[in-house]
Amino acid sequence: MRKTIFLFNQFLVAVLLAFLCVKVVSAAEQKNRRWVCLDADRSGGHVATLTSSKLGAKPLPGTATYIFVCIGSTCTTGDSQRDIVATGSDGLSILSGTYGYKFEGMNPSTNPLTSDSNGGIGSVTWQDSTKDSQTRIWMAMNFYTPSTTSAGAAGGEQQGTFSFDVASKKCVSIQWDPFGRVFDATTLEPVQGARVTLLFKKNGSFVPMTPSDVVGGGIVNPYTTTADGGFSFVVPDGEYKLVANPAALTDSKAVNAKYANAYYDIYPSLTGDDIVEQGGMQHRDVPIATLNTNTTATIMSSTITQGEGIIYVQGLVSHPLSKIITQVKRVYTNSSKVEIRDGDFVLADKLGKFAIEINQGEFANTAQYVDMIAGLRVEKVNLTTLAQKKDSSFFAWIGEQIRKVWEGSVVSAQFNSQLALEPIPSYIEGYAYDSAGKVLSGVTVGIYMKGGKNPLYTTQADMSGHFKVGSENIPPVDYDIRYTQATGVVTSVTKSTFLTQNHAYMAVNKVNAFEYRTTNQATGSSSITKTTSPSGSSGSDSSNSAGKKAGNSSTSGSGLGRTPTSAAEAANTNSAGAFAGMQGMVLVIVALVVLALIGVGAFIAMKSKRQETQTY
Repeated sequence: MRKTIFLFNQFLVAVLLAFLCVKVVSAAEQKNRRWVCLDADRSGGHVATLTSSKLGAKPLPGTATYIFVCIGSTCTTGDSQRDIVATGSDGLSILSGTYGYKFEGMNPSTNPLTSDSNGGIGSVTWQDSTKDSQTRIWMAMNFYTPSTTSAGAAGGEQQGTFSFDVASKKCVSIQWDPFGRVFDATTLEPVQGARVTLLFKKNGSFVPMTPSDVVGGGIVNPYTTTADGGFSFVVPDGEYKLVANPAALTDSKAVNAKYANAYYDIYPSLTGDDIVEQGGMQHRDVPIATLNTNTTATIMSSTITQGEGIIYVQGLVSHPLSKIITQVKRVYTNSSKVEIRDGDFVLADKLGKFAIEINQGEFANTAQYVDMIAGLRVEKVNLTTLAQKKDSSFFAWIGEQIRKVWEGSVVSAQFNSQLALEPIPSYIEGYAYDSAGKVLSGVTVGIYMKGGKNPLYTTQADMSGHFKVGSENIPPVDYDIRYTQATGVVTSVTKSTFLTQNHAYMAVNKVNAFEYRTTNQATGSSSITKTTSPSGSSGSDSSNSAGKKAGNSSTSGSGLGRTPTSAAEAANTNSAGAFAGMQGMVLVIVALVVLALIGVGAFIAMKSKRQETQTY
């Protein structure tokens, strides 16, 4: 009897220790990921030379360093299994299915490679291709275990972290620039659907090049142009000619004189028929006589990175010098009303390349509505009427500012973005709700790369549904949020939905989703006030005055700001945080129950011993 009770007690102790250890081990297993941009220079053809950044952060010294290429918000190391190990997502398969991506090699071939004592990776060459010209960037990633650092005079400790500051560390983007563009000689718009055939000199005669004439067979000939009129042939050194259908104009006087705003190396009238490829890619733009193209400008490709509340989009638009305009969505939290407004804009260059920075920290967040990025739309520019020089006078500058304010205040009739964008929080704190607004208690919260099956990071919501994810556990590209219940049911929530559901909680508790804040840093207020519903209809939130500069809803320096929170709002944060630390309480209760069972077992053992003594 005593042996049985002793074994029972040992079993209970083992269960308690195992339970507590699992919690500790599971937290330790989730190492952080540190991402940095790599410098990239085109080496000719579809090859880029990668080096550690000369000005920005470098990989960790002497550490296994994964090399990634990213297109859109998807990244790959060039190998599916390696992608899953590094990020939980098979980026190679996603890129292959979306863009026809092909990884063609890396030298050195080791990935991850080991950085040197200064965080350098040497000179790495990377070769790949896509069916169309796509904007791409390269990043390096290290796993690391957060180190404990002093928190200063206030005492305590905090975990060392690394911020991906995209505002000052914008990754260098590369497109495999088109060999040239076919454009309308009159309207100066790119022509989609033209056919361009490449001839090369073989045995003294010019003949069409075939895949068998190129090592690896990587050539499409003839090439049918897409929305940007672009065509591209990656070929070895030699002598070449182009044949366009419709035919290229041979008289430069038949081309609108404003062509120089966007096009150059005009073929064949200004460059001659023969093209000599020697040590570098040759460029030619081909005018044709087709009229009335009047096509719609579209965003052809893009890469999206984020950090500290700033979204940075680099890309290629079909029409040269187009205007790329942010669209801001205002969601009224107590109704289904949604408004779309135009915000700030940038102009693409003559090749259609653009880069725009969106500061999400400037968006308004009030008790009545939430502003967030919705996307980018494009307005093409009429190159035939474009002035060669802009009026740089003071009066022209004033007129431009008035126009920007006016455009920022006009509500669009509909959402017409060519590139839809979700807001991307750099810090997540709030409550897990399902689509019906019901709290999801104790769910596992996962952060996933776009399309990923395995999470980058997980944390447990407490019994009230409250959770937080620090900036150190959020990737520098777009991501997904998913809630997994104990039954295995998974609920995916968009980031805009999360912000809308938690807007009142975040306003009352001064939670800024667009700043760098680690998991261990305290919530902005001294206590946590839970709202009664995800729509924020609780009366306690009505005094929130954050972001009252809502009349101007343009972005990225265009004036949409956040005013300081009001005294009334600050007073709301004095409510007791009844739901904070619930997980810790659960652990304590479980431990006490187990200890109580051990005590009962010991009592039974002692009683049994006394009975045995009396018998003898």
